[in-house]
Amino acid sequence: MSDAHLSPQRVEPTRLPAGRVWLLLCISVALWPRASEAQVRAPIPELTSERVYVIGVDDEYRSLRDEIAHLERASPQTYYVVILRSAGPGRRATHDYLDALVERWEDQARQKGLKFDRRRSVIIVVDIENRKIFVRGGEELRERYGFRDPYIERDLLSQYFSPYARAGDYAQGLRVLVAQIDRWIAARDKDLRSQVDQKAKAVTALEQSTASELGRARRAGAPLGDIEEDWERARKQAAAARADAGTDDRKALDALTSAGAIMTRVRDEARVRLDRHRLYTRTVPLALLGALGLGGLAALGLLYYRKRHLQGIVAEQFQAFRDKAVALMDQLDALRQRHKTLPATDPDFTAPLSGATLALYNEVEVDLNRLWDRWLKAMEVWDQAQKLLRADSGLAIKQAEEARKLLAEGDIDELIHQSNSCTERLDRLNRGHEQARDALKAGQRELAALRKSFDQSAEAGLSTVSHPKEIETAEALLTEAEGMIPADPIGAEELIGRSRQALAAATVRPDQKPARPREARPSYAYGPADEVAAAAAKFRSVMARLGFTNLMGLLIRAWIAVWALALLIGLLTPLMPLALFILGFVIILAGLWALWRTVVSWFWFGM
Repeated sequence: MSDAHLSPQRVEPTRLPAGRVWLLLCISVALWPRASEAQVRAPIPELTSERVYVIGVDDEYRSLRDEIAHLERASPQTYYVVILRSAGPGRRATHDYLDALVERWEDQARQKGLKFDRRRSVIIVVDIENRKIFVRGGEELRERYGFRDPYIERDLLSQYFSPYARAGDYAQGLRVLVAQIDRWIAARDKDLRSQVDQKAKAVTALEQSTASELGRARRAGAPLGDIEEDWERARKQAAAARADAGTDDRKALDALTSAGAIMTRVRDEARVRLDRHRLYTRTVPLALLGALGLGGLAALGLLYYRKRHLQGIVAEQFQAFRDKAVALMDQLDALRQRHKTLPATDPDFTAPLSGATLALYNEVEVDLNRLWDRWLKAMEVWDQAQKLLRADSGLAIKQAEEARKLLAEGDIDELIHQSNSCTERLDRLNRGHEQARDALKAGQRELAALRKSFDQSAEAGLSTVSHPKEIETAEALLTEAEGMIPADPIGAEELIGRSRQALAAATVRPDQKPARPREARPSYAYGPADEVAAAAAKFRSVMARLGFTNLMGLLIRAWIAVWALALLIGLLTPLMPLALFILGFVIILAGLWALWRTVVSWFWFGM
């Protein structure tokens, strides 16, 4: 339920009585007559065969009665319109009146045996003095057609009732509104029917494809089991939905949607089971036959490949770690020297540091010392990794794996990232005086412009809204900030920002709230690019530990090769003796090659 007043508009949720399944939509209409000072609640009319009830105002609604009678001859909806002078004082008066009206009419319908359709009725209550109109639809209209806001307000009331209400022609406005409501519901019914037809065609095509997949699986001997029962249930559900089409389209659409989902699942499951059956009865036996013949060669090749691959990765990682460590050392030396000489080399620092500037300066010093200690630990890691690489030999990979883990845990990229942060904060200290002076000039210009605007308005005799307190506060802050610039430019810039906020508050009207200023992100904070770079470095570190992914890829490729070779052997059975001889010769050569590469690796790491 929504209660929308015309000026200003506001939405207020309400509570329906227990057991009610009604949709309540309300909206105010512009330019209605002003409510009288003393409002008296109109009595609730008795339920009769009438469709229009007029209480406390002139009855000029004969055309509305004729329109409703004409519509109900061809429409399944029942329309009730109640026009009253006032439902009483209070914002909820009209809403409470409508609740009492519905409750009274339901009781009278049960007691007297009168016809009152709770599911497809449309009740419109027009409260003249309170300037409200309520439109309430039954449960079926809400669920089947979506008869609710914002469609009622946007598509019906604002277009077809509001123009007549502004002109004071409520009778014509209500007549047009009722006709458009009936047309709106009829259009939704037609659209729902079109959806049912489209869904029925899609389900028919899906039913044919599902039956085809099930037939293929049966012919191949794949076990189907429970999906046969799901298939029969979906077919029955689709048949029942086709029977409901035209009488209960919403029910038919839901049933077709459910049947289509079941058929899709049955079709996909039939394909999966057919593929699994073929895998177990054809592919796996042939692959096992080939794997038994080439197991030895594959194992030898796997060990050699793993060794060479890991050596290449560790060598590249070792070199990159070394280059980054050397570059980081140079950068830290330069930053520490720059930090140490900053107050002496920067001509703007004419007074000892204080406040926020001193805090930032000390923070950078602490971070640089901490980074230097961590860099020394990283160099210890580098030395340990170098010793492990020199001790590595043969086909074993234990030392190389340990070296790779040590290099990955060195976090050299994180140290570089943090050193960049120190660089940004030092840049911030260098630019502090210039930025503070620029901000001070901007604040002084804004203060002068505001005073000039107030003076011009006063000279012209216009009503002005001054904020002496805010102006005085801003001026005091600017004065204080100007004195702070030599020793604490960063703190001065913060004071200037507060003064400009006070000036911004003084320029707004009393009926407006000043926009909350967005806090500027410090230029020395970590940027998005730095955070992405750090995340990428951590991701590479984690992936480096997962070396078994290379092994899995190699196993997959070896499995494909074994399958192809087994197929070739099956086709060349007469040449099997020659093939076995060649295979043995290849295995011997591969072993000799692996031995030679091992010897070479010993010399390579030793050097």
